[in-house]
Amino acid sequence: MSSPPKVHADSASAVAVAPVQEKSSPILQTEALEAPPVQSAADLPLTSIKAEQIVRIAHDFNNLLTLVLGYGETILISLPANHPVCQYANQICDAAREGARLSSNLSAVVQSRPPQS
Repeated sequence: MSSPPKVHADSASAVAVAPVQEKSSPILQTEALEAPPVQSAADLPLTSIKAEQIVRIAHDFNNLLTLVLGYGETILISLPANHPVCQYANQICDAAREGARLSSNLSAVVQSRPPQS
């Protein structure tokens, strides 16, 4: 019984290795098979429908992050600066800002704009 070929890939090429057993030898050997080049995700085309869906999801996610940031900032305004909860509220605000930046970059990549830093 033959097992399926194993694929070994790196960024440059992919090689499939299939087991080969000669009838006269009980030793299992391998033989390299040609495999098509591996494409990175950046090389794959996005259909306009998928791109629109990704942008819509990124926009909705950004709207949720706006609420999280707003509530985090409300906590910071409502409490004295030395209150122990302010440390957590600052972390929430920082994470919401970073999420908004990532969401913006996702939309930019899909729409082929330069991402924000």
